[in-house]
Amino acid sequence: MDISLVSLFLLSFSYGLSSCMLSCMPLLSPIILANSKDGLKIVTIFSIGRVASYMLLSIFAFIAGIFILSLLQNQQLLSIISGLITMILATLLWFDKKSCVVDMKKSIGFFGYFGLGFSMGLNPCLPLLTLISISAKSDTLINSIMNALVFGFGAVIVSFLFYGFFLSEVAKKILTELNSYKIIIQKSSIILLFIVGFLITFGFIKV
Repeated sequence: MDISLVSLFLLSFSYGLSSCMLSCMPLLSPIILANSKDGLKIVTIFSIGRVASYMLLSIFAFIAGIFILSLLQNQQLLSIISGLITMILATLLWFDKKSCVVDMKKSIGFFGYFGLGFSMGLNPCLPLLTLISISAKSDTLINSIMNALVFGFGAVIVSFLFYGFFLSEVAKKILTELNSYKIIIQKSSIILLFIVGFLITFGFIKV
């Protein structure tokens, strides 16, 4: 498959502008609403996790070739992994909001958000399968990694700007206006996140 880096970027950008941003909404929106001050940080770690998954898949594709394509067809397994990570993250957020333990918050930030982004990046879609196909046929490992970086940047840039800047600012304004209901809003958002994770795990929501 002969495709330039520019074409690969445009492909991933269109993916990030449409289905990708919509699939991130039920996951990122409750988290950012519950942690509006750290919205940009959360989205940054989440996006890094997604790009890391694209890089790992590209490396595996380069090494294993077509085998990795068949692995990505197991949508049920990938949904279970994504859903479980989401529910674990919601549980950690719930106890963090009740106890305000600083160490736990750090562990959520560096592992939970990264893991959530990483698992989201593993979900198969046509643009991702295109990346895997290209990487499997790359001449060198460096080319394979470069393809993943270009694809990842194109896929995350729209959601990064939307959730990291626009939505986090909106969330801050909402919480300022409804400050007396802040705890209720935060807990409701975490509960919603857990429910979304449950629905993803059992296949009611496709990501």
